[in-house]
Amino acid sequence: MLGVICAVIAIVVITAHHFLIERPRHRAEPPPGPIPLSAAMGRLPKGIFLQSTYTWSTIRASGELLVGVHPILLSLVGAPHKLELLAHNGRVEKGEPFIRIGEADRCLTLHSPVTGRVLAQRHVAKDEMRWDSMTEEDGGWLCRIRPENMAEEIPTWMIADRALEWTKRKYGEIRDHLLKAVAERELTLTMADGGEIPVGILAEFDGSEWQAFQDAFLHT
Repeated sequence: MLGVICAVIAIVVITAHHFLIERPRHRAEPPPGPIPLSAAMGRLPKGIFLQSTYTWSTIRASGELLVGVHPILLSLVGAPHKLELLAHNGRVEKGEPFIRIGEADRCLTLHSPVTGRVLAQRHVAKDEMRWDSMTEEDGGWLCRIRPENMAEEIPTWMIADRALEWTKRKYGEIRDHLLKAVAERELTLTMADGGEIPVGILAEFDGSEWQAFQDAFLHT
C-alpha cells in the first residue's frame, strides 16, 4: 500500500513540474530567429560548401545537393522574412533567379549555384540562420537538387579558411555600403558597439536601396 501511495505522489510531482515549470519555460523560449551578423562569420562546419551566390550547400551520400541561404543575408533582412523559391518547373539553370527573400519592391534575389533538377523545396527551414545546424538532415536547407556536372562546380566553391575570408571580406563591403546609404538618407540608424551591422537593417530602407544592394552584391 505504501508503494502505491509513493507512486501516486511521484506522478503528481512529475505532472505538476511539467505544467508549472517545464511547459511555461518552453512557451517562453523564442523561435529561431536572426543571429548577429558577426555570428555568420564563423568557420563553416565540415561538409559545408559556400558559393559566391551567397548560398551554401552540402552533398548527400546519394549525390544530391542541399542548398540554403547564407545566414548573413537572412540577418540583414531580419524577421519575419518571406522566402520564395523560383524554380517551379522542376529544373534550374546555373545563374538564373533561384531564391527570393522579401516581397514586392523590397526583396533580394539569389541566383542558382548549379544546374540541375529540383527534387524538393521548403519555404521554412529549421534553424535556418545558424551554421551549426546546417549539416543536420533537417537543417537549414531550402532546396534539394540533383545537380549536373557537379564535379566541375566543386573546385569553384569555398570551404574552411577560404570561405571564412570571403565572408569577412563581404561583411566589410556590406558594412561600408550600408554606412554610406545611412548617411545619404540621413537615417538615425547607428551601428552597434564595435561597428557591427544591426540585425534587420535592410527593413529600414525603401525599395531603391534594396535594389542598390542587389546590384552591388547579388548580381550574376
